[in-house]
Amino acid sequence: MKISIFSTLLCVGLLSSCNQGNKNSLRTIEKDTISKINNDLKNNLLANKSKNNSIVHFSPIKVDTIIGDIHISYLIRDNENSVSTNSYDDKGNVSITSYADRSVFISLSKNNKNILLNREIKKTDFVSIIPLKEIKKYTLSTFQITKVNNEGVIFFVNICVPDTDDCYALNLIISGDGVFTVKQVDESVED
Repeated sequence: MKISIFSTLLCVGLLSSCNQGNKNSLRTIEKDTISKINNDLKNNLLANKSKNNSIVHFSPIKVDTIIGDIHISYLIRDNENSVSTNSYDDKGNVSITSYADRSVFISLSKNNKNILLNREIKKTDFVSIIPLKEIKKYTLSTFQITKVNNEGVIFFVNICVPDTDDCYALNLIISGDGVFTVKQVDESVED
């Protein structure tokens, strides 16, 4: 009986010391993780304060929907290009801000048959309307489904100079066989 009580106390003591060690190691890991996160935040803040090296990035947008018999899936995310703009303060000092340009990766299928599969759409796909010599000042700002009809899937696309209202409002129509048609939206006509 004395041996079983002694064994039980020994096991409880060992388990307690093991749990203490785990708690301390968890605290160390938590402190290291918090310290790393704080350092990363400080480094990001310092990088963003540097006017020459900072690029304004945007969160990705994912849309996945079914309208009628058409499955529409697209991802809008930053691409490798950027656009820089100048702004001036009240003393005439110039500030340069760079903005990430964006691409849309789109997949369309109708009745489980692929029309497009992960097709990249960039602002340069709209040079039929936006002059090539001007397009480098613009970014792809908005891309959203407007409607699905007998023409195909219609998207509203806005391509703008960042932080301005200088934009090209466009409709991108993707037909049932994957052919693209681009039309400029007449903003003077209201529905």
